[in-house]
Order: sequence, then structure tokens, then C-alpha cells
Amino acid sequence: MKYLGIDYGTKKVGLAISDKSGEIVFPRASLELVSIKKLIIVIADLIKKEKIEKIIVGWPLVLKGKTSIQTERVEKFIKELKNLTDCNIEVFDERLTTKESLDKYQYLSKTKKMPPDIDALAASEILNNYLKVASSKCEC
Repeated sequence: MKYLGIDYGTKKVGLAISDKSGEIVFPRASLELVSIKKLIIVIADLIKKEKIEKIIVGWPLVLKGKTSIQTERVEKFIKELKNLTDCNIEVFDERLTTKESLDKYQYLSKTKKMPPDIDALAASEILNNYLKVASSKCEC
């Protein structure tokens, strides 16, 4: 199964895609958030082109596990996305994924700079974490 991971931010939206087996995740793009409608058109095109079967959207909770204004924005985005796609959409806790992505990037690149595609890296972290949890629930 091929997955799309989404990190929906206030200014940018990160996208990541898995391989066909759902085991390897690749950061895809960091898109400027101009409007939800424009964003969804780009995502719908990507879903068709890449034959995505399931979408995982990062669920923004505060550290104490409560919802926030950003959670409401993500809910609105998901409702709009559901109107344009038949893909199954799930949410997954995204707490600290941007920080984890930044730490990994800085460690591997030996720099303290912010990568330009941090949102795509965060989307890949969300999707990787989701797939790890999903595979651990497998009753093989």
C-alpha cells in the first residue's frame, strides 16, 4: 500500500510518500500554503499520479495532549480533502516531529542551519512513525 504523509502548518505544508510496500518513506515537497483549495488541487493531482491509497495527516496536539487552534485548522483541511478524494484519511500524533527532523538533519549534515524542506522532513517523520506503529499492530 502506498501512503502520503502530510504535515499541515500555518505557512507551509510538508508532503512525504512511501514506496509501494509502505516500508520506505521519502520526503516529497514543502509547499507554501496560499489557500486550502489550491493546496488540495495539488495534493489530489499527486494522489492520482502516485496512486496513493492512504493519507496520514499529522495531528497537532500541544505537549499535554490537548487540541489547539492548529488542530482546528487541520480538521478543516481534512474535511476539504475528503471532498476531493476517495482515499482513506487518518490522523497521527505529530508532537515533536519537526524537532526530531531538525535534530536528525543537523546531526547528519553537521550544521545548525534550518533545512529549507523541514516541513517535508517532518511529514516523513510523521509517516515513518505511523508505519512503525501500524506494523507493530500486525498480527502476522
